[in-house]
Amino acid sequence: MNHLIVHVQATYGEDPSDFSREIAELESLRANACIRPSAAASASSDPSSSASPSAADAAKKYYCQLELLRRRFSGAADRRGLFDFTWYDCYLGIASNYSELEYEMASVLYNAGALHSQLGAREDR
Repeated sequence: MNHLIVHVQATYGEDPSDFSREIAELESLRANACIRPSAAASASSDPSSSASPSAADAAKKYYCQLELLRRRFSGAADRRGLFDFTWYDCYLGIASNYSELEYEMASVLYNAGALHSQLGAREDR
C-alpha cells in the first residue's frame, strides 16, 4: 500500500498520515479475508474446517472495498503500480505477487465462493 500512499500525496497533495487509519483498515480487511486455517483445522486434515460464515463475510466486505478502490482509480493507468498483492499457492506454498486490482478482486471473489461451497456442503439436506 506504500505506492498508493505516494500516489495520493503526489497526485492530490494530501498528507499521507491523514489516511493511515484507512490504509490500516484495508490491510486488516485483507488479512481477515484470506483463508488461513487455524492450528486445529490444520491438525484435523479437513480443509473445510476453517470455513465459517464470518470468513465469508470478511471476504465479501474486502471485495466491496476493492470495488470502491477500483471506482476511485477508474483508469487502468491510474492504478498501474499502486498495489502489490501477495498470494500463496496452497499446495506448493510458493508466493506470487500481483499488482492488478482486478486479479485481487477475482481471487477474493473465488475464495468467497469456495467458502460458501464449503459451508453449503456441511448443511444437512
